[in-house]
Amino acid sequence: MAPLTLSQRLFLATGVALLPAFAILYSSILISKAENEKEVHFQAARTSELVALEMERVITGAENVLRAMAVTPIVRKGDLAACSSLVSEMADAVPSLSAIAVVNPDGHFRCGATKVRPLPFVGDEAYFIEAMKSSDRVVGSFTPGQPTDSPVLPIALRIGGTEGAPPGVAVAYIDLDWLEKRLQERSYVPKSSLTIADRNGTILARVPEPERFVGTVIPEAFQYLLTMPAPGTLELTSQDGTQRVVGYVPVSARPLGLYVSAGFATETAFASTRAMTSRGVLIAVAGILAAFLLATYTSRLFVVRPVQKLVNTVQAWRDGKTGARTGLGAKDGELGDAGRAFDEFIEELLAARVARQRSEKLRQMLLAELDHRARNLLTMIQAVARQTFSRKADEPEMQDFSARLRAMGDANSMLRQDHWRSASLSLLVKSTLAPFVDMKSGRVSLSGPEVFLQSDVVLPFSMSVHELCTNAVKYGALSNLSGTVSIHWTVTAKEAGETLEFVWQERGGPPVGVRARKGFGSTVLEQVLPSHTGGEVDVVYDPAGLVCRVTILAENALVNERASLLDPA
Repeated sequence: MAPLTLSQRLFLATGVALLPAFAILYSSILISKAENEKEVHFQAARTSELVALEMERVITGAENVLRAMAVTPIVRKGDLAACSSLVSEMADAVPSLSAIAVVNPDGHFRCGATKVRPLPFVGDEAYFIEAMKSSDRVVGSFTPGQPTDSPVLPIALRIGGTEGAPPGVAVAYIDLDWLEKRLQERSYVPKSSLTIADRNGTILARVPEPERFVGTVIPEAFQYLLTMPAPGTLELTSQDGTQRVVGYVPVSARPLGLYVSAGFATETAFASTRAMTSRGVLIAVAGILAAFLLATYTSRLFVVRPVQKLVNTVQAWRDGKTGARTGLGAKDGELGDAGRAFDEFIEELLAARVARQRSEKLRQMLLAELDHRARNLLTMIQAVARQTFSRKADEPEMQDFSARLRAMGDANSMLRQDHWRSASLSLLVKSTLAPFVDMKSGRVSLSGPEVFLQSDVVLPFSMSVHELCTNAVKYGALSNLSGTVSIHWTVTAKEAGETLEFVWQERGGPPVGVRARKGFGSTVLEQVLPSHTGGEVDVVYDPAGLVCRVTILAENALVNERASLLDPA
């Protein structure tokens, strides 16, 4: 996963900072929605209760008319002509009634008044049968075209039967067309509904679309609302397909024996909440965009630009442009402080570099002088030796002495080239072999990884190789025209750590035998070199050729190791 850029980190911080605002906005929307739903449910319940109360007043009014008519002397005495005139006047005085009648116990009308047709036989009607058995009013059910052309809702009340008054049933027919008009006069929220049904679920009045629903039975899916134990509200899809919050009053909730429901379309009822939510979302989106645009601008101006100056300055220094500076200051804030500190550090670094260069130049001068003096000293020693042993200047011992001094001088020169820190093992061996054999002749082969000897190991190692070369030229493989010398070294890992193994192997020279007396070369190999390296030297006088194996712990002898192999020289 790629690391985040500074701009991305700033965007992330901006997003985190906006989270509380999002939480507040979301909570506000939820609270507003809950309050709106609560209000809509309350209005639906309240409207259904109000309509139920209004219907109770209409039914109670009709009942009062019937009771008043029942106690009049005309009705009590059974004067048919006067009774018909009386009920006609009462029907005209009450616009909600389409007819009023007094019915004999056999179901035939005793007297009455209708605005359309003669009064029919009602002895088999359920409301009449129930009224004859009850002492209270009876609210009938939807009755189409009887006793008028319009559907009606009968209200029946048993009368007479005492003090000489003839028994019977007084019936008032509430005009459902009048009820529909009354409902239409109310003000409605768009797509709201109002339904009044009888105890059987037949719709008596409906707003809107009365022509579609009046006289039909409430669908089975909603029949359970008629028998609910108490008024309530719920959200449902009405039979006209509209999603509504419906407040309902079941049949058993009031003595009027009717079902009333009032519905508010959720699309309209929750429009304000949806609008507020949309506005809130738009404001939030605008705020987010503004915040991120501002974050982009500020990140480029106050973060990316100063950081880019720092990066560009570092890159310029890598390219050798030491005059590059960030130029940042207090106006750039904390990054400006960092840039100013970086510029000050660069100045200090340049000053230190100049001082170091001067010191290095002086050190190189001193090293060169030291090398010069060391060579002069070796030359002086060689001159003193020749002068002292002038008679023996041409003898082998004097030549060996001079060669050893020269080997020491060459080793010192190689150390000086690496500031007296280390010397390449391969170059050291080649330099030591050069005076004795032509490296291009193929008589000497070198192989091994490029390694560097520590400064305190260079001189004894060089002297050891010099003694091996001298021995090979005098007595060994380089003393004839066919002998060869194989030199190879390896660095291997062992339990005690990495180990440098250096092997000198001669082949093709005169037969080798163990010498009775050990000379200077043996002393250098077997005593001087191990004392400086802590390693081991094993010399084998194999008749086929001398073999010298030097084993040293790498940490005691090497500065570093390189993986490349040398070509045989």
